[in-house]
Amino acid sequence: MGSLENKVTPTPTLSVSEDDKACLLAILVSSAQIFSCVLNAAFELNLFGIIARAGPVACITTSEIASQLPTKDSDSDTPSRLDRMLRVLVRHSLLTCSIHTLEDGRVERLYGLMPTSYFFVEKDDGSSLASLSPFIYHRAFWEASLRMKHAILEGGDQFQRVHGMSLFQYMDNDPAFNILFNKSMVDFSTIALSKILEVYQGFVRLTSLVDVGGGTGKYLSMVISKYPSIRAFELNLFGIIAREGPVACITTSEIASQLPTKDSDSDTPSRLDRMLRVLVSHSLLTCSIHTLEDGRVERLYGLTPTSYFFVEKDDGSSLASLSPFIYHLAFWEARNPNINNYQDIIFFKTDNINY
Repeated sequence: MGSLENKVTPTPTLSVSEDDKACLLAILVSSAQIFSCVLNAAFELNLFGIIARAGPVACITTSEIASQLPTKDSDSDTPSRLDRMLRVLVRHSLLTCSIHTLEDGRVERLYGLMPTSYFFVEKDDGSSLASLSPFIYHRAFWEASLRMKHAILEGGDQFQRVHGMSLFQYMDNDPAFNILFNKSMVDFSTIALSKILEVYQGFVRLTSLVDVGGGTGKYLSMVISKYPSIRAFELNLFGIIAREGPVACITTSEIASQLPTKDSDSDTPSRLDRMLRVLVSHSLLTCSIHTLEDGRVERLYGLTPTSYFFVEKDDGSSLASLSPFIYHLAFWEARNPNINNYQDIIFFKTDNINY
């Protein structure tokens, strides 16, 4: 039978001078890019996922890992090359490594996951910090990153200098890059907020919560899933409509499908329609009537030139940012000292109002 040995081997005590320590650190730092390349390759090969599938505390060999990679059958050297990569990950405390002595005296290494590496394994909701790497290593982003020196010396938007357009304009022209960006941002936000919700108690007493310019509404949906009694409002309607295109018109059902509402709340499009008609009456949205085959009528809403100023631009600016400041409790109470519950003013009920 083979034997399993601890990976820790007694190391002879060496006298290392401060100069030698400084030299070793300099060597490590100057080659730090190699580790990031190894880590990116590990994500592309899904090495963390392969090890995770073996079990929560399993340790497997490079041959077992290599058997699950899309290698050529004739390439018998893959486990050896893979072993060198995995040892780098062990060195950075992303994997464990134990030594197994075979009956014939040969030694093989078995690799397992560390607590940190589980964040690189896709969770049930599809999130994983590994999604940041393909975005950062995308050619468009990498080429701009190589001009870091010029960002210091010259200033300005280096992505714009390299590609002739802003990051967000580039994403509009490259759907694949757009998917990488949004996937990485959503995954990072999901994992970060899940940790915040484990310890933060600030939502306990809230009855209403507004996410101004909240993008896909992922944050809000996570909050109200834990605190279902909160009335959540996603104030990003102009952004949702704008994503459909510069001249697009969409229905309230299409807009509502992108809001963090409860699945059982089928009346959301109806309530939303009454709100949008108010915006139409103030020339902030267009509205056209569409007659369906069954005779029912639905409204389609689009943006007006004015409403584009409420859509976040490439530089992140938007006039919508004025609203959360003006409706902040401190500012609102200063303007209305006799109002005790400002939320009743902000989140006014429209059930008895017809527009």
